[in-house]
Amino acid sequence: EVPEASLPAPAEGEAYHFQLLGLEVVTSDGTPVGVVDEVFTTAANDVCVVRDGEREHLIPYVQAVIESLDLDARRLVIRPLPGLLD
Repeated sequence: EVPEASLPAPAEGEAYHFQLLGLEVVTSDGTPVGVVDEVFTTAANDVCVVRDGEREHLIPYVQAVIESLDLDARRLVIRPLPGLLD
């Protein structure tokens, strides 16, 4: 483990996995999606597991989907691709 203060600051729009945990996720129009429960890495990109009760969504952390990230407000705004939230 490394103290958080020792980590280099992430670039604009980037975050460490631990910083994403617990973020509220909403769509561009403000529709609630859920809360980031876990994050994992694939060969192509990171994926946020977003849960809302019994529903689970796998949200790719890619520029085409992520509209904005506000760590201070604990909010992740997404532009869902067709079928992403079905």
